[in-house]
Amino acid sequence: MNLLCDMQSLDVGWIVVQQRFNGSEPFYRGWSEYRDGFGNLDGEFWLGLDRISTIVNDGRRWEMAFWLKGYNKQTKYSRFDNLALGNATDGYILRKVGRYSGNAGDSISTHTGMKFTTYDRDNDPAPYNCAKKHRGGWWYHRACVTSNLNGEYVNAVSDQANSWNTIFSSQGVQTSKIMIREVI
Repeated sequence: MNLLCDMQSLDVGWIVVQQRFNGSEPFYRGWSEYRDGFGNLDGEFWLGLDRISTIVNDGRRWEMAFWLKGYNKQTKYSRFDNLALGNATDGYILRKVGRYSGNAGDSISTHTGMKFTTYDRDNDPAPYNCAKKHRGGWWYHRACVTSNLNGEYVNAVSDQANSWNTIFSSQGVQTSKIMIREVI
C-alpha cells in the first residue's frame, strides 16, 4: 500500500488520507470509489475507507488532523486525539474523534456516530440523501453537515461546498488535508 506522509503541515509523521488543492479531481463519487480510494498521491486524492479503516484498526491509538487553507490564504488546523473508525460491515461509522485542539474549531464531532454516505449508498439519518444534496461523500448527520470536506470544490458560499463550518462557514475551502497518525 503506497501512502503519502506529511512532514510539514503540522509536525512530523502524518499519513494523508485526503488531499485537495485545485479541484482537478472530482469528489462526487459512489460507494465503491470511496471504499477503494481514488485520485493520485501526487495530486488530489482520497485514500479509501478500506485502507483508512485497516490502518486505524490495528490495535494502536490514532489521532486525526484537518489542515485547511481558505481562499483568503489563512491556514488553520483542527486536531483530535482519539480516532475510532468502523469497517465495511458497519458502514465505516465514525465512532469517535476524541478531544479537540487547534485554531479551526471543531466541525467534526457532530458527525461522530454517523456512517459514511455516498449518492448511491444512503446511510445518513436525514430524511433525504445528504450526499446527493451536498455533492460529496461524508459522515453526514441528521442536519447533514457541520463539515463537508469532500463536497464540491468551489470558491463560493454554497450548501455543496467543501466546507469546515466553524471557521469558513459554508464557504468553500481552497486546500484541505485530512491526516492520521499513531499516538505515541
